[in-house]
Amino acid sequence: MSWYAIDALDPAFNYTKNILFKPFRLNWWLKVGLIACLLGAGGFRGSMPNPSGESKWNATSLTPAVVAVVLAVLVFVLVFTYISSVAQFMLLDAVLKKEDGLIASFKRNAEKGLSLFLFQMALLLAALGIVVAAVAAGIYVSENYAKPIGTAATILIILAALTFFICFVVAISVVSMFVTDLVLPQMTLLNRPLLTGLRRVLSSAKKEPSQYIAYVLMKIPLGMASAMVSFPIGMTVFLIGLIVFGIPAAVVAIPAYLIFKGSAVLTLLIAVFVVYALSAILILGYASVVLTLPITVYFRAYSLYFLKATDAEMPLEMLAEKKTVKQSFKTTTRTLKETTPKRSGRPTSTRKTTSAGTKKTKQAGRKNLRVY
Repeated sequence: MSWYAIDALDPAFNYTKNILFKPFRLNWWLKVGLIACLLGAGGFRGSMPNPSGESKWNATSLTPAVVAVVLAVLVFVLVFTYISSVAQFMLLDAVLKKEDGLIASFKRNAEKGLSLFLFQMALLLAALGIVVAAVAAGIYVSENYAKPIGTAATILIILAALTFFICFVVAISVVSMFVTDLVLPQMTLLNRPLLTGLRRVLSSAKKEPSQYIAYVLMKIPLGMASAMVSFPIGMTVFLIGLIVFGIPAAVVAIPAYLIFKGSAVLTLLIAVFVVYALSAILILGYASVVLTLPITVYFRAYSLYFLKATDAEMPLEMLAEKKTVKQSFKTTTRTLKETTPKRSGRPTSTRKTTSAGTKKTKQAGRKNLRVY
């Protein structure tokens, strides 16, 4: 039995090597590195509600300024989450060798990115709803039924709730991974709607569950290997950044603080320093993403090769490995040898027969001359 998740390892590596280094194009690296930066632009972060019943918020604390700041942050996060969704398709275009500019790629994938964005928001709201319901049910049970059912039963209920929560998180993660890895290529190459592509993937997973389980399990060691490679690269970039940006900042900031301490100029210098620090962080982050770009491209190519093995309708001819001139010549020569019919008999016997006939003819000619 052939395992698609294992068979896709080597072709994905060769494809990544060819697209990144044969030939090496610095502008392509910089462009795709920017797209990879946009992939991590969006996201939601929050805190769990306070279950103690003591709320630190009241009606007077929600001033218009606070509300405006919260709304601005929410809009900012939503916008960048949408940009991150579009960047998923832009990265797929780059890996599939669609050569165009960033703006053209963004415009072409804006509608598909909106579909992915809405799906992610729906998935997030469903997850939050289930989490809130589980927390509320746990609080209700602990407050009303803890004493009647006993401590042991309460602990079992809590463990069952935690098990359900872990399984739910794993299921959400797997569905999200299937959408990113296997549904997005269908939306790009076959113009399938997101839900149609997801139903097709789940249907294929029901037919070959072992292949998809192997794919999910294979992503674990691959993720660990990528972390082992990207972490030292990130630390190296960070140390270089401390030398390049940190030392000049310290040389300028310490004397400036001592000179302008207590004056209005110091406030302006602090603002300039904050802008300088944020710029340095963005530059170092971008450099780290560009240096780890082979990992990003490999994961995208790996999912495409797995999809190619599981879905015969996917037009992924661009994933076929291109042969060199030498390999093509060898293949053509071998094919000609196999298809050329062999001649019957030995050529040497024909030569011997011809030479013997020539000798007899010469001898007969000499006899005729003697008679005359």
